[in-house]
Amino acid sequence: MASGIEKLKKSGGKLVIPEGITEIDGQAFSNSSKRYDGLIKSVTFPSTLKKIGYAAFWWNSISGEVTIPEGVTEIDAVAFRENNISSVTLPSTLKTIGSQAFGWNKITKIVDNGDLSKLDLKKYWSILPKNMQDIQHATPFVAQHLPDVVLVPDKDNPQKSKSQPIPYRFTQVVAKRGQDASKPLYFDIYNDTEGNGAYLNSVGTVDHKNNTFTFVNTKDGKVWSVLYYANPNGDNLMWGDKGYVLGDVSFNIRGAKEFNVTYSFVNGTDAKQALPKSVTKLLPTATKAYESTSVNADKLATTTVKDKDAQGTWTFTGWNTSNVSHISSDVTFVGTWTFKKDPTPQPPTPPTPHHNPGQPTDGQNDQGGQNNQQQGNHNQGDQNQDNIKDNNKHMTPQTSDAGSAPQVVGMLSALGFLTSLCGLKKRSTLRK
Repeated sequence: MASGIEKLKKSGGKLVIPEGITEIDGQAFSNSSKRYDGLIKSVTFPSTLKKIGYAAFWWNSISGEVTIPEGVTEIDAVAFRENNISSVTLPSTLKTIGSQAFGWNKITKIVDNGDLSKLDLKKYWSILPKNMQDIQHATPFVAQHLPDVVLVPDKDNPQKSKSQPIPYRFTQVVAKRGQDASKPLYFDIYNDTEGNGAYLNSVGTVDHKNNTFTFVNTKDGKVWSVLYYANPNGDNLMWGDKGYVLGDVSFNIRGAKEFNVTYSFVNGTDAKQALPKSVTKLLPTATKAYESTSVNADKLATTTVKDKDAQGTWTFTGWNTSNVSHISSDVTFVGTWTFKKDPTPQPPTPPTPHHNPGQPTDGQNDQGGQNNQQQGNHNQGDQNQDNIKDNNKHMTPQTSDAGSAPQVVGMLSALGFLTSLCGLKKRSTLRK
């Protein structure tokens, strides 16, 4: 058993009965002892199957569609009771179906490949408690419970409901055999919370063409849609021994509850830092909304806020969601604000001087001055050389004193050489 349960867990609750099996014993997969703990979520049957035993799959979590294969002749009592089945396909070979075989599910569709009105049912009454030994509680599809129908009060008249058509035939029976197959009838009643019963059309409007019903009041109550077959004589004996009730579907009808719609802001930049009052004052006003309706988040008229103290700007980036549909509890829209600091002011940049191509720069003036000075000194040195030559010419003695002339000439020549040497040294220094 342990290994089988482990395999079931690994499969995600998908139970597959292997080929070759012809009968599933009573309570074979029943969860009455909680050994499966709701693990079975779907079941697939083999083509060799002939019988499904008493309470074989009672109290599991089977949901969606269940298809009973061709070849099965008997489904025993409470075989699939208390699951979450929404659709059943029955084979043409089926002859016997037990009391409450599919009771307490959520079945809205029955595909009948045979003729449900001819199935054997009565032999199973004795297994029921005494308070259920009647044709209503013995039906194979008893107590299919559907979600509540919530009625929103009319805006102008809260005592009436807003027009809201809902499906009228709550359980659809598809007869595959066509015209020769008996089709069930519907007997629809309404019970208010005070125990008063009435026909369904007394609390609303039936649209037979579209198979819808529109309630006109918001008083809490319960709607029952009973599926039954009339006997061949045409008499309505649904509550008698000769009548045949297939099952019943019910749902609660109630006025919609009111829920709170509120708003809050969060800091998307630093969650630990509180938002300034200049931002929080923009929160929309809380409102209320009715259950099952849709709510849209308010749009903010202002989405940016300057913060002088923090020297920056807050920006609204949006709500966590813009819409919540079919509400069933209080709604809170959460908006996010982010902060961006203003850029730090920079010192002014000094102006860049503009150069006039026709005017020399200071460096050019200095270089030019040095060049002019060197050129002037060079010219002056040349002029000194010329002056020395002229002086030598004028100082040449005109006498014929042979003794003194060579001495004077020698002195003058020496003097001229020294003067010339001084001029060359000065020029060399300036050029450095």
